[in-house]
Amino acid sequence: MRRRFESSAAAIAFLGPGMARMRCEMLCVAHLDSDDGLIGLRLRYARRVDRVDLPIRTIVADALALQSAALIVAHNHPGGIAEPSSADLAATRTLADVVRPLGLWLHDHLVFAERCCFSFRGAGLL
Repeated sequence: MRRRFESSAAAIAFLGPGMARMRCEMLCVAHLDSDDGLIGLRLRYARRVDRVDLPIRTIVADALALQSAALIVAHNHPGGIAEPSSADLAATRTLADVVRPLGLWLHDHLVFAERCCFSFRGAGLL
């Protein structure tokens, strides 16, 4: 059976247990088809403990290669606070602006901390 991310809650349930426990920042990009089915999962580990980049060019290239219809981006904050940084906010806005004209939908950007998760979509930021 194919994994579906029909909601942010489904993505949180699937990605959260592993991401919240990571000791360094990690980025995960879930590539979805038009039925919100998972067609690819890309992981990127931070070179530093406290920061992982949002490689927009790589994300777009992967989305085009996989023929993605939508994306869910997630990363963790090992310090325990799920509140997005100003860099997280800016990068998410840029990603949403870049993928929209390509016919891609950014479902959500999730930020995981030890016991909680911040959803950009849930906070009205997407």
